[in-house]
Amino acid sequence: MTGVETLALTNVDAAVTFSASKSSGITTISNVAANGAATQVVGLGATNITFNDIGATVDAGDVTADHTGTSILNYNNTAAEVALKASIVHAADYIIAGTTGLTVNVNDYSTLTGAVITAAAATSVVLNVADAKTTASTPVQATSFNGSIVAAEALSFSANVLGGIVSTAAITVDKATQGFITNGGTIGSIDLQAAKMQELTIVSGAAFDMNISDLSAVQVFTATINDGLLDMTDLL
Repeated sequence: MTGVETLALTNVDAAVTFSASKSSGITTISNVAANGAATQVVGLGATNITFNDIGATVDAGDVTADHTGTSILNYNNTAAEVALKASIVHAADYIIAGTTGLTVNVNDYSTLTGAVITAAAATSVVLNVADAKTTASTPVQATSFNGSIVAAEALSFSANVLGGIVSTAAITVDKATQGFITNGGTIGSIDLQAAKMQELTIVSGAAFDMNISDLSAVQVFTATINDGLLDMTDLL
């Protein structure tokens, strides 16, 4: 097959392996809430892939892909879900072991809970979290990262968090030497395992917690916390 750009995974109720070795042009893989079993996509080759995780995906609906290009992982919701202006929980895991670079976009009203993203070969990791709140009289943040990213070979990590990032958010980038974290006006927390990181900059508009993080090699640390405290009590 040629010219097939999107592989749309829908109603996957038993484990599936899809071979793309005789297809060309696939650039997008979508995963939806109706998928109750895992999908493995093989034979993608050296191509860049965008993953769209749409709606309340479940832990059983994991996706594995073997491409060796870059990866963009978008957490999106349907128009009807966005109209609810409430958090939609995404739980599917992504195993993209060969990707050379990873960007994760947590978009409006998406909340990752327990989702694990593994990018073993990625040399860079970027996390972006949007800002979308409820319509309550006192609006509550309804977009947040509460998952895990494991990228053992990443040399850099950056996060631009306009929404929320919570205490169980775990980022493992053991070889990263540089890090930059921007957090908006929501109290944030991160478990950053970066044993070789030498330079780290944090800018936060609210209190920020880095308890139990491993920053044992940091030589240059710059923190600007515009409201509240930076908690590093149990820092390694």
